[in-house]
Amino acid sequence: MKRAVSILLLLAMALSLCACGPNPPAESAPPSPAAALTADGLARAAVAAAGRDPDGLEKLNDTLETDALAEYISNYYGIWAWKGCAIYRAGGAEVFEIAVVELAGSVPSSDAVAGLERYIHEREGDFTGYAPDQADIAAHALTAVRERDGSRFAALLICEDPEAARDAFFGSDGAGISVTPPGAEPSPSPAQSPDAAPSAPSTPEPSPDPTSEPASEPTSESTPEPTSEPIPAPTPTPAPTPSPAGPVTYPGRVPFTDPNIDDMTVYNTSAILSAWEKNDPSGLSDYDKAIYQAAKAVIDSQIGPDMTDIEKEYALYLWTITHMAYDYTHQDHTATVSRDSFTPYGGLVKGKGVCLGFSSVFQLLMDMAGVKCITVVGAAYNSEEDHAWNMVRLDGAWYCVDATWDWTYYNDAGYMRYFNVTSDFMARENHQWDYSSVPEAVAQSPWTPPRNPNFGNLWPW
Repeated sequence: MKRAVSILLLLAMALSLCACGPNPPAESAPPSPAAALTADGLARAAVAAAGRDPDGLEKLNDTLETDALAEYISNYYGIWAWKGCAIYRAGGAEVFEIAVVELAGSVPSSDAVAGLERYIHEREGDFTGYAPDQADIAAHALTAVRERDGSRFAALLICEDPEAARDAFFGSDGAGISVTPPGAEPSPSPAQSPDAAPSAPSTPEPSPDPTSEPASEPTSESTPEPTSEPIPAPTPTPAPTPSPAGPVTYPGRVPFTDPNIDDMTVYNTSAILSAWEKNDPSGLSDYDKAIYQAAKAVIDSQIGPDMTDIEKEYALYLWTITHMAYDYTHQDHTATVSRDSFTPYGGLVKGKGVCLGFSSVFQLLMDMAGVKCITVVGAAYNSEEDHAWNMVRLDGAWYCVDATWDWTYYNDAGYMRYFNVTSDFMARENHQWDYSSVPEAVAQSPWTPPRNPNFGNLWPW
């Protein structure tokens, strides 16, 4: 009996020792496959890294029909074959646009990058002068290409933080093969002349000391006084180069070539002016009658019987840049701009317009006020964008004014940058025009307009 018990104890000990031994090695789990890349997933990651909510932006994939989306990618991005895409943008007055396009095998990565860089260059031009801060965002935009598992994705990164967006686009396992360095100049578009002068910087020139007493607004009782500090004498303009075979050119100025993008036909206001002289609008069309009545209201409220020409000019210019808004539909490639925005009707009746609308409103008001004024239909951004502005004749001297671009500066920066300036200044500020058919403005303005009082003497310089 004791022997049986001993045998049982020995067996129990053996089993116990086996239980305490090491477990047999388990088979290693296979690594989980990397998540498949998609254009939308990469675009959303880049948008979020740039500080935006993708769901708060317009996604062109959802708003454009398939054919229209393909046309957009082909015409504007220059990518003619693709497998998938995701395009997020802010629209309106914002240049923000992040897009990721999965390239088809037939599209070289270098061609895709070149097309996206051309688009960035064009977007900078779209906003130059109209929204300088947005043009600067475009100027610092990036492009990139990512490859993995035989798929290639091209990215357009027009945003406030393109480096963060690029890093999110690449992720931790992506390989970028082409990146536009921060601050690098995009490739010039085919329309740009290879010997064209570089565009003027968007940073405003130094302005008068903000601690100095601002000039008072002109009234019908007094003529504006000259500024307390003399305006520096202008640098003499080099003589124009005679060119019997072509238009007159000036050394240092970008040659003018009509961009011919928009219909820049100036609206005919002769019937309105005739009715104004007769004080009888009864014979006008409903469209012209609406313009007439709105313009008359402006003249009645802004012009006094004893005002000088420069007082009239300033009053009507100030009204134009404070009662009109720029129609940013013009910057939207997917929208159609109303023709009203190119005529006085847009600014006077609807309260908005494009550059030709601003200049047409100012032209009509100056004609009704009896001050000599002309409209210059020219270009901007190295002759790549249509643009229009005005010239005013005061005491025998011509001056340039640009109400459209001053709408931005006066309301966003607190001062008028393009009021009664010289032709040389306009040329330096990236304006181009037919130099042989437009009078030269060479005189310095006799008066500096006051700053925008809404800024409370807190100026941006």
